[in-house]
Amino acid sequence: LRQPHADRTMSRQDTSAVAAPIETSISRSQEISKLKSRLAEKANFDFFEVPLQEVVSWLKDALSVNIQCDLQALEEEGISPEDEPVTFNARNISYRAALNHLLAQLNLTWVVEEKLVTITSRDRAEETLHVNIYPVWDLVKSPFSDKAEDADVDTLIESITTTIAPHSWDDVGGPASISSFKGMLTVSQTRQLHEEVAQLLESLRKFPVEPTDAIQVISAGESDEKATILQRLRAVTELDFAEVPLEDVVESLVEELDVPVLLDKRALDDEGVSTDDPVSVQIAGINMGNALNLMLNDLNLTWIVEDEAVVVTSQEAAEETMNCRLYGVGPLIDAVRQPEMDSLGEEFDDLINNITLTISPSSWDQVGGPGSIVAYPSRSVLIVSNTDEVHEKMQRFLRMLTRGRQGENSSPKATRRPDDVGIKSYRLARRYRNLQASEAIVKQLEAFLEGSDNAINSSESRFFIRVTGDNLIVSHRRDAHTALRSVLKKLGVLDGTSSFGGSAGSEVMGSSGQGTFSGAMSGPMPAG
Repeated sequence: LRQPHADRTMSRQDTSAVAAPIETSISRSQEISKLKSRLAEKANFDFFEVPLQEVVSWLKDALSVNIQCDLQALEEEGISPEDEPVTFNARNISYRAALNHLLAQLNLTWVVEEKLVTITSRDRAEETLHVNIYPVWDLVKSPFSDKAEDADVDTLIESITTTIAPHSWDDVGGPASISSFKGMLTVSQTRQLHEEVAQLLESLRKFPVEPTDAIQVISAGESDEKATILQRLRAVTELDFAEVPLEDVVESLVEELDVPVLLDKRALDDEGVSTDDPVSVQIAGINMGNALNLMLNDLNLTWIVEDEAVVVTSQEAAEETMNCRLYGVGPLIDAVRQPEMDSLGEEFDDLINNITLTISPSSWDQVGGPGSIVAYPSRSVLIVSNTDEVHEKMQRFLRMLTRGRQGENSSPKATRRPDDVGIKSYRLARRYRNLQASEAIVKQLEAFLEGSDNAINSSESRFFIRVTGDNLIVSHRRDAHTALRSVLKKLGVLDGTSSFGGSAGSEVMGSSGQGTFSGAMSGPMPAG
């Protein structure tokens, strides 16, 4: 066992956030705060095939914190702490990040229970829930009224459950829950996901009620370490390796970047890639991030920034690593806010549809991908969960749209006609996301639109109503959409985060839409 150096530097975070969550036990919260401070300290780590139990013993001494292994959970994973070898090498990284990385190799994780840290399986961790209460009145109250009945708590709940571990909530069969009471949210969730909830709420509060004149981007929970790493990856570099083992290439990158660079060995094993596989590359004059992509592409690998390190992983694993960013899009929204907010909602619908049809279309949950995008109109914000790569594309796209708007006064604006045909995606409220309920909604809408000029779901018609995942997809004239929106609101089946497909069907399903909605809905498709 090579002992890590004891150069521990505290990594402090601002704890002055407005309306911090209230734990069910104040004393327990104080103990957990102390534990978090210890885990935020930094050190150098150098373990080479050291048994997990010895690593745990060293961490207990170094942190002066009780750490134990959940023997039953580990046994279910086929892991013996006395025999399971751990190899982990990283400099100037927090104990928290180190724990995440070294346990990820074993498909394990850790949870905080009372005054101790327990190393356990991922399944067992998801069952360890804690209750927090979050004051959110400032985020849900209407900008036009202080009355409780005018508050929009449903949009906030939908933003949280769509963005943060969407499969963990009870409405889709998970163990976690969320409910509201008098301007507060009561959330039962794992401690790690509670942190993400708190970070999302804190980020939302940074956006003013009145939109700014520029696109604003805030990364929920993004650390200073990640920002520093991404900045270093933008530096122009030169790579020159000839038949050098991948593991040795990584060591060279650590020296050049002066940040931890780790190999995701589980993902590499899934791809059939060995740390000894030779790498040959000769690149100069481009930034390090792009150079790494070119170097790793031949091995079907890529890189992500996670837990204070650059992680070399498989492309499939990278596509599953979601990060949340909030986009203040006030400069792209024209509508003057009114109590009904219908025109504002439609503008957000248009913007969301443009994004999901243009930027990595297959990555969004509307078509079965892992990414999500939710409008929070009261702050003129889009809440987006997707990969860092998609976020970078989205930021460039929003800048393009903003530049395009700057010259719009010199060009004629398109006139929207009531008989223009467009596709609109209405996101269903959670209680209607089941086969029986969605079929009933489709039948009601078909009856509402019944008539010779409004033929629905016929082979000759451009008009249709279908359900895809959590969304109701409707192709119809703009005037029909206006009527449908009113009906759906009266039925109470919407969560308020729908997206609209432009001013005309030919434009929506043209170059940017081909292969996304059109491909997903080609051929016969049952309404349910």
